[in-house]
Amino acid sequence: MEQRAFLEDFADEVRGVLAGGDATAEAIWSLGPHLQRLRTHPGLPPLLEAAAEEGAPLYRDPDGAFVLGYARFGPDHVTPVHSHGGWGLLCLLSGEDHYTSWRSDDGSLTLVQDHHLRPNDLAYWFPAPYNIHRQAAGPDGTTELVLHQGDGRRVHEFDLETGEARPAPRPEQRA
Repeated sequence: MEQRAFLEDFADEVRGVLAGGDATAEAIWSLGPHLQRLRTHPGLPPLLEAAAEEGAPLYRDPDGAFVLGYARFGPDHVTPVHSHGGWGLLCLLSGEDHYTSWRSDDGSLTLVQDHHLRPNDLAYWFPAPYNIHRQAAGPDGTTELVLHQGDGRRVHEFDLETGEARPAPRPEQRA
């Protein structure tokens, strides 16, 4: 249990930032440096080596406020355009990632961000309608730490052409 104490310390930092109630854009933004520091903690590599090939949750807040996860995408993997139940941020550990986000405007999607990430770069999404995004891993794949509000599950997947939303498949249903 002692080997995971640094995750409890990180969780305490997150709780401290979020203690004011509603997570403002500024509060979410301020979590980035905490995630970047966690990226360099010497206790992290052994946890990542033990994680499942595609990634795994590393810490779940006991009150359900947030989850810290590890994600791994293979070479050139592109996620569907999708949303989560709330805010989130990621810190790239390795590889390169093309991160694009949209907001939903009356059934259509409007581009908000489109940039390339390298290790230690951050990407953010905010509560709806600003929580729609897609990631495209580079030729060597990517690994990342991801901090999600709530349980972190995908809520919807979107058709980029029409903006139509459909329920996201559960993790066990994904191809």
